Amino acid sequence: MSYADDVKIFMNIMAQSPEGLNDPQLIGKFSKAKFQLHAMDSMNQMQAQQPMPQPTGGTISPPMGNSTTSEPLGATGMENQPMQDEGQGTDQVPPTMQ
Repeated sequence: MSYADDVKIFMNIMAQSPEGLNDPQLIGKFSKAKFQLHAMDSMNQMQAQQPMPQPTGGTISPPMGNSTTSEPLGATGMENQPMQDEGQGTDQVPPTMQ
């Protein structure tokens, strides 16, 4: 950053301050502005040095499982088991024939 750039930054900060040169925070504002400008320049340099990711052009396929069976997806092997009532333990007795 050149001296001319520093002067421009300082003049802009001083122009935005209602107190001008009498602003007690003028130096702090100038330091903060220079720090932020330096951080942005550093970030831009780092991003310029990183290679851009190249698209592969292929499609993403789902990962293959470790299953060796030919069951359809979602099959659990429990289709032939009778459903058990998970209620409150109430047993229903069928009415007796008289």
